[in-house]
Amino acid sequence: MKELQIENILNYYLEEAGSSFKTFEIFNFELNENSEGVWNTDFSQVVLITTDENHEHYIQENIKFNKNIKDLSLLDLRNAVKELCA
Repeated sequence: MKELQIENILNYYLEEAGSSFKTFEIFNFELNENSEGVWNTDFSQVVLITTDENHEHYIQENIKFNKNIKDLSLLDLRNAVKELCA
């Protein structure tokens, strides 16, 4: 799937689950043991953001997949949202 497709599908699943999170960033990137960014096509990550109840602070949540972005399925995305909202 393409990043825009993933973003739209995730936002739909998040809204359907009653979550206030929205997709912020999607990338094939991870941090190594030295906290340095490393490009990794066998790993993808989605950054979600929302605000607190008073809209004063941002809250960030990361969803990690052990797959390339292009290899993510609808089931992968739905399961990630279910786990996040559980």
